[in-house]
Amino acid sequence: MNLRPRLHDHPDLFSSIRSCAFFLRHVPMMSACQTQRRHTYSFIFGAAGNVGNTTATQLRRAGHTVRAVIRDPAQGEPLAALGCEIVTTDLLDPQSVEKALRGADAVQVLCPLPRAQPDPAPVMRRMIGALTAALRAQTPRHVLALSDYGTEHASGTGITTLFHELETQLRTLDTSLTFLRVAEHMHNWARIVPVALAKGVLPSLHDPVSKRFPTVAAQDVSVVAAELLLDEGVSRDTSNKSNTLNRSPRIISVESVARVSAEDAWLARSAIWRSAM
Repeated sequence: MNLRPRLHDHPDLFSSIRSCAFFLRHVPMMSACQTQRRHTYSFIFGAAGNVGNTTATQLRRAGHTVRAVIRDPAQGEPLAALGCEIVTTDLLDPQSVEKALRGADAVQVLCPLPRAQPDPAPVMRRMIGALTAALRAQTPRHVLALSDYGTEHASGTGITTLFHELETQLRTLDTSLTFLRVAEHMHNWARIVPVALAKGVLPSLHDPVSKRFPTVAAQDVSVVAAELLLDEGVSRDTSNKSNTLNRSPRIISVESVARVSAEDAWLARSAIWRSAM
């Protein structure tokens, strides 16, 4: 199965991606590609996560300075070993987030869904408000927000409407914005594989289970994000910041070339089960 990322440029781009060819290369090739670019100071929120960690790794391999913003100090050791500057922050506290943003050139932001909360929506809205307030106080040259497929819809998409709110809030910032709308992460299936193996039932919210839907690997998202953070076109376009508020964000959607269904996941589970026999 071909799982290389597929990119979709949306009509309201303020600038276009210079080439899609980069995104189809292997991850380790990025360092050679980026060494000729100007040095950047990139801040990665959620740097301990699947996407953030790999983005930070790619930027460090390319010789760029990275501040890894995390919530738990225990998550910092592997990132420090990469040469990242480690900062812990409370994503619900605007002052804490603002402090973490000081000196940023380009920022990758993520509002993680607080799954442990009985009602995650109000908590995530507080997170969005704190992040937006902090970015308004400490505005970097470029903000790249990790978002979700379907975010263009204001209603009817369930939890995705929270990412619509995130994008709406960030649009009020006077800086260059990139929204990276990401398909369903493949690694999320790992959470339910143990249940499927133990009970013989694959939990799925997809209906019908035969319908194919877009997915993507976190590693591919990270490569795309790192390239976008280092986009020299953004540096040129933001030389006159007074115009940035009137310009539409750049919107990029990324998914794997091949779409899958819940049935495909079940077949994969069956193959795992047979191999374990």
